[in-house]
Amino acid sequence: MINKALLEMRGITKEFPGVKALKKVDFFLNAGEITLDGQAIEITGPRHAQELGIGIIHQELNLVPELTVMENIFLGREPLHALGFVDWKSMRVQAAKVLLQLGSDISPDATVSELSIGEQQMVEIAKALSYEIKILIMDEPTAALTGRETEHLFSIIRQLLVVLWMRKMMLPNSWLILKILFNKK
Repeated sequence: MINKALLEMRGITKEFPGVKALKKVDFFLNAGEITLDGQAIEITGPRHAQELGIGIIHQELNLVPELTVMENIFLGREPLHALGFVDWKSMRVQAAKVLLQLGSDISPDATVSELSIGEQQMVEIAKALSYEIKILIMDEPTAALTGRETEHLFSIIRQLLVVLWMRKMMLPNSWLILKILFNKK
């Protein structure tokens, strides 16, 4: 039985001043079916999606303002010492590494409430990258940003493409899809 696509988009191009966000992209959405790496799957929830290598950054940021950047990046999955205590040094090093991959100079020890919206978005991207994602879905990432922050985000996305592409090149059996939903209000 051949499934008819619920939605088909072909040759989609989206440009912003100085940035081509999408170039001749094809997108198909089939009713009742998700195919990942050629296999039909059922995603049971957000944690299962993360286990499959799918990250999502919602328009409303999902950070705890009172915690540090590194605590937000690893919330609920903090690295532990052998005795079960949080390994703060390891967490700091891992957070710094993922932030560096994005070209960010945000300190892992900074409190999230002290960061700009653009910097908080960077922390969300770093959090997603820390899961070793293969797919990143960003829901309206520019909706709450100023013009300058939007340009900075586009720069980050270009860096993110390089990071994900390098992961693909280092993992020959992996694949890469980056889907960005831009809907600047």
